Amino acid sequence: MNEETPARQKYLYIAAAIVLIVGLGSSAIIYFTASDPSQSELLEGIENSKRYIHNLEVYGGKMNVLMDEFLRWFDSLWHGKALAGTVAFITILFSLVLVLAAYIQPPGSGTGEKSP
Repeated sequence: MNEETPARQKYLYIAAAIVLIVGLGSSAIIYFTASDPSQSELLEGIENSKRYIHNLEVYGGKMNVLMDEFLRWFDSLWHGKALAGTVAFITILFSLVLVLAAYIQPPGSGTGEKSP
């Protein structure tokens, strides 16, 4: 970064780097310390049975079956090693937003100059 880079831009770039380092570090710690959750085979068998899916469809239609599948997938993102991937994705996304915010800073912002 050169001397012409506004102070706000520098702070946003530094914040993006800190978020990236802390987030990816946390993601690595989660990945290496977490174990995959083991669901009861009985419960898993019930949720994947034809009768369960049929009852879902009878009571709520095809949309109910799709929502049940979506909610089970979404719930799986917040447990075990999959949580590490979720944290890494959110970290990278937030860091990119900070870099983009720094990149689109107007000239003269954060340097004490007043723009007209």
